[in-house]
Amino acid sequence: MTTADDVWQLLAELTQAQKETDFQLKETDRQLKETNLVKSHPRKEAIDQLKRQLQRFPQFFPEHRDKARGSSRSAGACSEFSGYFDLIFYPGE
Repeated sequence: MTTADDVWQLLAELTQAQKETDFQLKETDRQLKETNLVKSHPRKEAIDQLKRQLQRFPQFFPEHRDKARGSSRSAGACSEFSGYFDLIFYPGE
């Protein structure tokens, strides 16, 4: 037979287990947020590599040189990126 003391002991254990689970969930959320912050900031090496690839684009696809030049302005691109392709493909122009 289960006594009142047994019930109280089980409730205490359940409460403690719930506290530990809550702590672990909060810690997991914190780690995920931390990981996402790291991933959402591209490294300088990755940006430099992308720039090199974009600079070579007109060499590999000269038939699209005029399209690439106007695309950032005419395609309704975000103002944040407007003109970036021109700066990369045609520096000093």
